[in-house]
Amino acid sequence: KYERRKSKKIIAKTIEATPLSPAQDTSSFCPFEDLKKNNNINTAKGRATNVINKKITVAKQLILNTKMKVSEISDALCFSDEYNFSNTFKSKIGVSPLAFKKLEGKLSDN
Repeated sequence: KYERRKSKKIIAKTIEATPLSPAQDTSSFCPFEDLKKNNNINTAKGRATNVINKKITVAKQLILNTKMKVSEISDALCFSDEYNFSNTFKSKIGVSPLAFKKLEGKLSDN
């Protein structure tokens, strides 16, 4: 439960939304729906890219600051599945989510 609350705070802070109370159900929570609707970018491609970039920013913070599994992060960020999340993450960052965590861990140890 602590990790779930922590992830909600990170997500809310990153997308500049109001944090959820710990009592709220997250099964249907997708913090990026409002971003899709209220985005000032004129094209659908631009809106989608902006949403994905926000999700990847949040994912990096969750990977580094929580003990959540990749599948849990995928669910929290409303990806269709873990495979889709990992592929999107790798295409944007250049490494898989697990490799990113290992790489960042090594860098912070130095």
